Amino acid sequence: MVIVSRCGLGLRGTGCSSSTTWRTIDDWTTPSGIGNVAIIAHGMVVTPQNTVFTAAYHNRGTGPQKKWIVRRGTGGGSQWATVDEFTYSTSVAGAEAYNVWTDSLGRIIAQGAGFDASDVSRWVTRLSSDKGDSWSTLDDYAYVNGYEAFAAFNQTGPAVDRNGAWYIVGTGSDATARHWLVRKSTDQGASWSVVLDYQYAPGQPSSPRTIYVDSNQDLYAGGQAADASGVGHWVVLRSSDFGASWAVVDDFQLAPSQTAQVKGLIVLEGRILLVTGGAADAGGVNRWVTRRSSDRGATWETVDLISSTASNAQTEILEDAQRYLYIGGYIGLSPNRNPTLRRSNDRGVTWSTVDELTGDSYALSAMRAVARGPDNALYTVSQTVEAGGRNHTIVRKRDCW
Repeated sequence: MVIVSRCGLGLRGTGCSSSTTWRTIDDWTTPSGIGNVAIIAHGMVVTPQNTVFTAAYHNRGTGPQKKWIVRRGTGGGSQWATVDEFTYSTSVAGAEAYNVWTDSLGRIIAQGAGFDASDVSRWVTRLSSDKGDSWSTLDDYAYVNGYEAFAAFNQTGPAVDRNGAWYIVGTGSDATARHWLVRKSTDQGASWSVVLDYQYAPGQPSSPRTIYVDSNQDLYAGGQAADASGVGHWVVLRSSDFGASWAVVDDFQLAPSQTAQVKGLIVLEGRILLVTGGAADAGGVNRWVTRRSSDRGATWETVDLISSTASNAQTEILEDAQRYLYIGGYIGLSPNRNPTLRRSNDRGVTWSTVDELTGDSYALSAMRAVARGPDNALYTVSQTVEAGGRNHTIVRKRDCW
């Protein structure tokens, strides 16, 4: 089984006669009549049929305030419609969609959080078997009843091993703190088991953001885990036995006693491990950081550090058919925080900015997901907020380089 959104085919491009510049293909803003409420974009996938799906949520202003939203753009994003609006319950909070992906059966799967009548979040998975036309809840999970649970933001799908098992990451809480969870399904999402329940320090919060399986069948999971003092560390864990046991391969802070968090990772050629995220410097300002290991996590070097202003990586690391690598995030201090895309042409050794949205229309903003189409077109989705407060979800596309 192959999860399309986590696959780097490693093929060379064959040329392109279409657009070589970025263009906006969807600008979805606050629905009329409910004011300048938040619209938060988190995930995106492009199917083999060249249909784009985005995951987001918005605050409605009345009733269940947060509404889970999945949008569909057919024809490579030429025609858009909202295909799933979900609120879970009549609670004040409602529901939030955090990621969307497709499996080898062609089903569309979205994950996020649904809030019960007590406004406690549950880890919810929803499924469409008809290309997004209709949806049903596939999984509704609580780690401990009465305490929050939710899927990780921005995941581009589960890691899938050679036996077809799925691995996904998320957070579950008990009376003390959040737990970093890896859940496994051997029946394409019909049932799940927890194969990792992790805290860096007992009673301190830990939350994952990403999981990946490499060509050696090693699993890597990354996120943030707090030490005994409550300071979050950038942590990468590895399992070489299909999730039965795990070991830390990277524990990083940019400055002592300052927080850091993994947002995305990828493994190249079965040995080159790239991890991206954000880490605060000695002054407490967050910085976009990418780290690289050429020996499967034994040794590390920081290969990208944006130190000129506040910044943060937000997405998974995407590989295109030309073996270029991409990471999305933001650069700049509010109110001029610009969605930004960075690229590496040399397997993650050096990085440069290749797209940045600037101006008053993109204040308080961030790029949330990067995806690749079957024709190697690149797509990004960003959460943007105008200087005047109006919210947007912006999908941009570049056909080729």
